[in-house]
Parts: sequence; structure tokens; C-alpha cells
Amino acid sequence: MEYLYLLPIVFMIHEFEEIIMLPTWLDKNKAMLYMRFPFMKDKVDSLSNAPVFALTVLEEFIIISACTVMSICMNDLTAWYCCLIAFGL
Repeated sequence: MEYLYLLPIVFMIHEFEEIIMLPTWLDKNKAMLYMRFPFMKDKVDSLSNAPVFALTVLEEFIIISACTVMSICMNDLTAWYCCLIAFGL
């Protein structure tokens, strides 16, 4: 059961990297993204706002942590496996 704690930890390591690197990457590639995906201009602009992206990550972290705690307390891995598959895809 100890491996259950790794999902929130690995998720946050991955998301910290995105929070740090995404604004710089978007600044370099924004014009190309607008050209290739003009219908997603609003989404690209909202991603460049780091606090909004960080709040999205926080919401996902809360869901993953709740599933992990619930799975450990109830000794039922169904919710944890659902989170693992959803975020793995």
C-alpha cells in the first residue's frame, strides 16, 4: 500500500516542472500555436497566465490526494486506479 502515496508526489513533481517551464515555452512558441490552432487562441492565452494554471493544478492535486486518502482509509483501490488511469492517459 505504500506505493499509493507516490501518485500525488509524482503528479506534483511533473506539474511543478510545467508551472516553471510553461510560461517561457509559450512566449517562444505562441505565434506558431496561433497559426496552427487559431480556434484555441483563448485557451493558449489562458495557459500563459501562471496563477490560473497553478490553480488548475491545485484542483487536480486535491482530487488525486482525496482519491489516495480515500483508497488508503477504505482499503479499496478502485478510486486510486481510476485516478491513475485518468491522469496516465
